Amino acid sequence: MLTLFTKAPLPSRINRQLVEKFGHPAKHGKKVLHTTVNAVSKNNLYGKPAFIVLVQRTRIELVHDDYGDLPTPYWNSIDLEKAFNRKYPQNLLYVKADCRGRGRAEEFHYNEAWLMSGFSFPRFIELLVSGQILIDIRLGQYPDGRLHDHGTGFRVMPDNLDMCFNKREQIL
Repeated sequence: MLTLFTKAPLPSRINRQLVEKFGHPAKHGKKVLHTTVNAVSKNNLYGKPAFIVLVQRTRIELVHDDYGDLPTPYWNSIDLEKAFNRKYPQNLLYVKADCRGRGRAEEFHYNEAWLMSGFSFPRFIELLVSGQILIDIRLGQYPDGRLHDHGTGFRVMPDNLDMCFNKREQIL
């Protein structure tokens, strides 16, 4: 999968609470929470049904049946659109290649290239609702207990990347 962008959920510091409540022990004795979530069905977290994405008009929520006293993590639609536009302010050139070899002997044969522009937030939402855009939660704790946030990633399969843009032109 390709990471479109990363954006921590709101409210502030909710990631620390998520890893403390739902994380599992890592090798160093602290907790990690690594899971992929979609809007189609609940994912499994350590063998139990866990999270699902709920897309609403102005926000996207990370829903779980057992938050207890925790607030529901969410993203504002406006913030997500800004995050995408910050990462892709102009055009995106997406190049595909076949490769062979490894290390210094690795070679590439570029066989396809697309020039894309005009991010479409409505299409992004459609892809999120249909389960084609996934959310990867990648949280952990350092040995001293501090949060290690690898970035909550909004990710897409490479073949669906072009669906996020209004203009798509194959140039190779």
